[in-house]
Amino acid sequence: MPNKVTYLVEEEMNTVYDVILSEIKKSKYNLASGIAENGGLDITPNLVFGNLDPNAGHMGKVNMSAVNISSAEKQCKLVLKRINGLTYKIHTGGVIGFTILTLITVGVYTSTYSQEFQWEILLLPLFGLFYLLVFHVLMGITISNTKIRILKILTDNKISYKKR
Repeated sequence: MPNKVTYLVEEEMNTVYDVILSEIKKSKYNLASGIAENGGLDITPNLVFGNLDPNAGHMGKVNMSAVNISSAEKQCKLVLKRINGLTYKIHTGGVIGFTILTLITVGVYTSTYSQEFQWEILLLPLFGLFYLLVFHVLMGITISNTKIRILKILTDNKISYKKR
């Protein structure tokens, strides 16, 4: 799923918020929510046995915002947007910093102590890049599953929507 997805929902904005919040409080969908600084709700997945709220915040969350389209009809626009948390930024910056520092160290070592270049030494920065790849994939899957759970709440409560 892309970072921002918009849906046209056949219900009023307040009803959508009420349904989502009441279902999250029931813990059936294994989600947690909080009021976002920029409006709407920030929805994060829970762990299986409880809610873990790290010191630096969650790695990522889905910002859900709904806006009424017309007052005559019961329709609203629902926007689900990926928000990267501070923990995500720390991990990404740390891996990039580790990779750059390793490449600089390899360059200094090769130019100072070795007469010929050893290609095996370049495997070391690949560990950081592999970690970054795995981290991005897991983060994408987590955000995608959270968006799917939000849409499942709407479907289970018989609220129709379509992608815009």
